[in-house]
Amino acid sequence: MSNSSILKASPPVAATWLGFAGLIPFVGLTLALLVGQGAWLSTAKFALLGYGVAILSFMGGVHWGRAMARPATAKSASLSVDYAISVVPALAAWSVFALPPSVQFIWLAGCFAVLGIYDVLSARSLDFPEWYPGLRLRLTVVVVICLALAAGAGLAQ
Repeated sequence: MSNSSILKASPPVAATWLGFAGLIPFVGLTLALLVGQGAWLSTAKFALLGYGVAILSFMGGVHWGRAMARPATAKSASLSVDYAISVVPALAAWSVFALPPSVQFIWLAGCFAVLGIYDVLSARSLDFPEWYPGLRLRLTVVVVICLALAAGAGLAQ
């Protein structure tokens, strides 16, 4: 699969609709941060951070499921890597709550970007469906943009 073909494979309709539906809280809460006032700002910030943590953890879970689906004869070392890759996003996401507010959205955006790049670049070797990297790339770009805008909104306040 060449880099130019990753955007051409069509995902199942359900994956497309549900994937983009998952962006609604990112877009909506980012807009609330950009135009909201008063108590709405802290509520939107907390909700966006929480949703980002949940979804980044979910994206790590994709790797856990893939690892479990591998044959029992798979090399132990490669399975260990697969399971580690599945847990690291959740730990990285959770750590956002220990960071200063000024870097929380930047950290989450970076985590999404790193995992997204890994998924897109290694999709073939990870035996993901042909359509997965294209959908993953599109969704990740929107998430990273939302989180970057949220970071900018937080710095402007």
